[in-house]
Amino acid sequence: MKRKKHYTFIIAKNSSTRLKKITVGQKYVHIFLSGLLGLALLLTAFLTDYFGRHVDQWKLSHLKKENRQLEEKLVRVDNQLKDLEQKIYQISDFSKQLQLITNASPEQTNKTMGFGKIHSSSAIVALSSSRPSQISISSLSSQKEKIPDSFNSRDWRNIDELEIRIEKLKGQSELVKQDAWTLYTDLLEKQEILNNTPSIQPVRGWLSSKFGYRNETIYSDHEPHFHRGVDIASTEGNPVIASADGKVIYTGYDEYGYGNLVVVDHGYGLKTYYAHLAEIKTKIGKTVKKGEPIASVGSTGRSTGPHLHYEVRIFNVPVNPENYILDQSDFFML
Repeated sequence: MKRKKHYTFIIAKNSSTRLKKITVGQKYVHIFLSGLLGLALLLTAFLTDYFGRHVDQWKLSHLKKENRQLEEKLVRVDNQLKDLEQKIYQISDFSKQLQLITNASPEQTNKTMGFGKIHSSSAIVALSSSRPSQISISSLSSQKEKIPDSFNSRDWRNIDELEIRIEKLKGQSELVKQDAWTLYTDLLEKQEILNNTPSIQPVRGWLSSKFGYRNETIYSDHEPHFHRGVDIASTEGNPVIASADGKVIYTGYDEYGYGNLVVVDHGYGLKTYYAHLAEIKTKIGKTVKKGEPIASVGSTGRSTGPHLHYEVRIFNVPVNPENYILDQSDFFML
């Protein structure tokens, strides 16, 4: 009969010299060691899977964060493009307004405003087409759960370069916008001055008496008197028009010789006087435009016949109205 193998374990206590023997069969030792090894392998597999999942989860979280940052960058680039587009549209509006004011061609206006630096809306097209298509916002949104190992560093560099280009263009467009606004406001101011400067003949007729000293037959002393304006003879009832934009500051009958009188304040120290009127067709406080009818020719006040006495004053000093009638071709014409 074959003798069974076994293992003997001797246990000795420090406090006693007595020994204790434990005998265990070889079979049971092998079973115990196999179980212990299996448990170790199982624990190793569990820990490997556990830490592997955590590493994958960290990697996924990191890539999702990178995804969000990239998406935010693209949103920011879109907003910058919209801002740049708005600035270019504003400059374009200024250009159209300047064309209306100056009657210049679009090419002349663009050259004046410095559009050569920006190339107008073509800049938007160029910038939009340079976005990396493989990392568009829509593609990122649809692939959030299937994130690649990492984004191409070139994609980030493309967006960073795009942002820099947009910022440069925004700076240039802002300068052009400021220049355009300055030019626009200057031209508006000059146009307002021109519109408010008397420049047309206030009535059709012929020049019967000029500005300056003259012998007044209607005065008893027959001495030379200073004539503060010009007399334009015309048919009674003919319309009298405002020679420039302005505000009516006086209407009524003047007892010192003017008869029915209208005074228009054009700003910048300029005023015009329309005297000897038959009928006044405006009122105090009304804003009138150049060429707008304000009265009709008459012979009221100190007058010898139907005509318009017309004065131009600068800071209340009478000046020669003929210098403020650009086209005098209507003089001497009925």
